[in-house]
This record gives sequence, C-alpha cells and structure tokens, in this order.
Amino acid sequence: MENRLEDWGEHRLAVEGGVAAPPDLMTYDEVAALLGVPKGTLYAWVHDRRLPHIRLGPRLVRFSRKALAAWLAERAVAPRG
Repeated sequence: MENRLEDWGEHRLAVEGGVAAPPDLMTYDEVAALLGVPKGTLYAWVHDRRLPHIRLGPRLVRFSRKALAAWLAERAVAPRG
C-alpha cells in the first residue's frame, strides 16, 4: 500500500493503509527505510520483542522515534584504539 503525508494542524501525518500515525510515531515502512532492513525483519523483531514498539491494536504497531533513537544508541560500538 502506498504511504502518503497528510496535513493535521501544524503536524504532518504518515498514512499507511488509511491509518494515520502521529508525528512521533513511525510505520513499518518508515522504520524499514530508516534501518535499511526488510519489513519482514521488523515483523520478526517485533514478534521477538527485540525492537521497541507500541501495539495500538492486535494488528496495528507503531514505533516511537525517540525510543528507536535510544535503541540505536545502545547498540553503538565504540571504535578500537
């Protein structure tokens, strides 16, 4: 399904499958593009609870930008030397 942006007051909403995500929340497509991994990998990580996420319904998952940034920072590897 195609993603698009819609105006919502001062914010823009990402729309996936007709469901809008508030500005801080990201969709599977957005996170997959950000991390450079397939959506299937994200589905597995969510199922295994390896990736911070918010379950809004039985089949509706969103990701907080702040939580993802913290998750990425925890996994940063310091250079040797």
